[in-house]
Amino acid sequence: MKRKHIILIHAVYWFYLLNQLLYPIYTGAKVDRDYMLYDIPYSLVISAFYFYSFYLTYPVYIRLRPRIFTVLAILATLGLVSLSAAVIGQLMWTKVFNIELKEKMTFANMYYYALRGTVISSAYAILITIAINWFRTQSSKPI
Repeated sequence: MKRKHIILIHAVYWFYLLNQLLYPIYTGAKVDRDYMLYDIPYSLVISAFYFYSFYLTYPVYIRLRPRIFTVLAILATLGLVSLSAAVIGQLMWTKVFNIELKEKMTFANMYYYALRGTVISSAYAILITIAINWFRTQSSKPI
């Protein structure tokens, strides 16, 4: 598969993700526009961290033998990426953006949301990797 096609697949994914982040504005939902100014760039950066953590490591993990090592490596990556994202998120909101977190937003809640985002992004990363590899095998077959 040509590099430009791989870049196109990634561009479509990021266009989809950006539209998901802008959805509350599209629908006219009552959202704090100042908050969205911080949330959208932060969410894009942290989503890139989630996505590429798995996109770049999944091909390595899939070659591990026995398969239990693959499962353990993926679970360890989920945990570490989520923990890193929760710490980064807490520091970004409180120290960089100077926004006080609500009482409900404890570190455990931030970790839960980071884990949820990591699982979703890792699923997309794995599916995109599988699709790209499948397209590569199809283009190498004789007609």
